[in-house]
Amino acid sequence: MAPSVSVRLQGVDDEMQKLLDSNMDEAPARRRAREAFKDIQLGIDHILFKTPTDGLKMKESYERNSRGVEIFSKSWLPETSSPKAIVCYCHGYGDTCTFFFEGLARKLALKGYGVFAMDYPGFGLSEGLHCYIPSFDQLVDDCIEHYTKVKDHRSLTITIVHIYISCGSCTVPYMINL
Repeated sequence: MAPSVSVRLQGVDDEMQKLLDSNMDEAPARRRAREAFKDIQLGIDHILFKTPTDGLKMKESYERNSRGVEIFSKSWLPETSSPKAIVCYCHGYGDTCTFFFEGLARKLALKGYGVFAMDYPGFGLSEGLHCYIPSFDQLVDDCIEHYTKVKDHRSLTITIVHIYISCGSCTVPYMINL
């Protein structure tokens, strides 16, 4: 593996330079980067980030799955009513549940839907080598495990809707019966 080369950008302080020089292959560095840029991301002048959060209960959490991998997940729920249906989101390759999907999740929750999303192992804020999928079978199993817990925990008897993007669609045949 070739050594990494640090490029010094004009006007970047030492703290930001350290972040820029971080190896983003592992979750702790990705988590630090997200915290450093979270306010900037949410302040971007784009419809995805302009949806208000008033009237929403949003929760971020980490939980170890049965394989021992720490999985990041996020939920968006209507604050004053029970959800009329549940939306489970499976993101695409190289994506995360906290960027492009954020605006859509907020809009759905404001319309009365409960929205649940997770970062696959190695994606976003979950543990694992960045964007590495050692087995699609494992990816499918991780999604089934996570969304089964969501369903069972909430004792859901309402409709569950799945949204799949890109490689997230590989879970369709297996998750359709959740």
